[in-house]
Amino acid sequence: MGLMQGMEIVKDRTTKDADEQLATALSDRMLELGLNANEELDAGLAIIAEAFRTTPGANVMLAVHGH
Repeated sequence: MGLMQGMEIVKDRTTKDADEQLATALSDRMLELGLNANEELDAGLAIIAEAFRTTPGANVMLAVHGH
């Protein structure tokens, strides 16, 4: 179960050279617009952990993985 998303910010699609300046500018702008992936991720993980803690039989699975 899971969702993973990523993107590469590149100067040239052929060489795939990273465009670190643009990536930083985009990241800063996303934060200005209200995106905070860390907060959203923390909230989502807390919900997942709560589901494991409160669903009969699932807490054993959680303990096996050490979380």
